[in-house]
Amino acid sequence: IKSADVKKEKIMSIAQQDNSDDNTPKVNLVVKSDFLGSAEAIEESLMKINTEKVKVKIIVKGLNNVTEGDIKRAEDSGSQIICFNTKMPPNVENLARSKNIAVKQFSIIYDLIKYVQEEMQKLVPEEVTRVNLGKLKVLAIFRTEKQQQIVGGKVLSGKPENNAMINVWRGEDFVTTGKITGLQSAKQEVKFVEEGEECGLKFEGQPVIAEGDILEFYREDHKIEKL
Repeated sequence: IKSADVKKEKIMSIAQQDNSDDNTPKVNLVVKSDFLGSAEAIEESLMKINTEKVKVKIIVKGLNNVTEGDIKRAEDSGSQIICFNTKMPPNVENLARSKNIAVKQFSIIYDLIKYVQEEMQKLVPEEVTRVNLGKLKVLAIFRTEKQQQIVGGKVLSGKPENNAMINVWRGEDFVTTGKITGLQSAKQEVKFVEEGEECGLKFEGQPVIAEGDILEFYREDHKIEKL
């Protein structure tokens, strides 16, 4: 067998790549290209954009037009089909549409890589950081309704903010969680209250807060890292 034939056979086969971390999000691709040289350049470029957070996995790589078999492989593996200077016969296009398989066509490798990078960015895990804002002791219950309460209390520590999340504690026991949707100090709507101040607040959640409970205020900061 000639070396060129061996390369062609390799490029037409299912890619057996080392993805040791199965928990890493992956963009699965079926890659079809016009020539062997193009296929090799595309694969090399795609491997270079892998990161620790998101990777590209080439499920199948092949030459020439997209086939019904490519559609089946893409469906089975949850892949998109990436075409470089290849066509898709009408019957295959109809099958892809019926199976809701994304097929993207490119004539410039740079555009292909840029598109895949954008798809990778969508899979970057969101980093959530909890920021503790302070604690308040409940001194009075003013109103209790089906899904909310209006209570009063004194800030024990920190600087509780309006629209913060809270955990409700009764001694050492966790009671429930909810959200603050209104905060008043000296009968004025405020964005936050300082340590030592008394305030009134509107709590949204299971209305089980009682006098003496401790409200633990916090917020969650969400950040998506740019690849």
